[in-house]
Parts: sequence; structure tokens; C-alpha cells
Amino acid sequence: MATMQSVIDTARLDLNDDDKVRHTDTTLLLFANNYLQEVSKNRPDLYFPDDPPESSLALGATFPLSDKFIRPCADYVIGRANLRGTEESRIDVAAAYMQMSATTSGVR
Repeated sequence: MATMQSVIDTARLDLNDDDKVRHTDTTLLLFANNYLQEVSKNRPDLYFPDDPPESSLALGATFPLSDKFIRPCADYVIGRANLRGTEESRIDVAAAYMQMSATTSGVR
């Protein structure tokens, strides 16, 4: 079973932040939990063990959706990370990743 850490690790590949210098696990985990909350509101057809996911899941927690949602969640995390207002932030990149996340999650 995939974990929340799997999502964060997937996001780090595109963020080019393997050494965790620009983004902490805590920040990226917050974004991943935000994704789960948003998708639970916009996709009531999806089953969540804790429906809706009110509490934040820890890094070691099992990812509560099918593995096909790992990439859309990672894309959401990447988009949010690119909106942080840092020197490396890019609004165009953020928008592209957020759109990919919404499209592949079935949220328009």
C-alpha cells in the first residue's frame, strides 16, 4: 500500500528537491492533506475510510485512495509548492500542475 510519503517523494522528483532544502516534508504533507480534503468535497463518489478526511494524515499513513490518485495528488502538491512566493516560484508552472491535478482527479 502506498503511503503519504509516497506522494511527497513523487512530488519531490518534479520539484528537484531530493535533499529537502526548498520544501520541508511538513509543508508538502500539508499540501497533500489539502488535496485529500478538496477531492473529498468535489468527488463525493470516492470512498474515504475517514469520510471526509477531517484530520491530517501523517507521512507514514496509508494513502486513502486508489494508487491512481497518487500522481494527481503529487501534481497538486507541486502546484501549491510553486505558489509559495519563493525565488524559485513560478505561477505558470503552478497553474499547469494544478490543472493536471484537477483533470486527472476528475475535478473540473
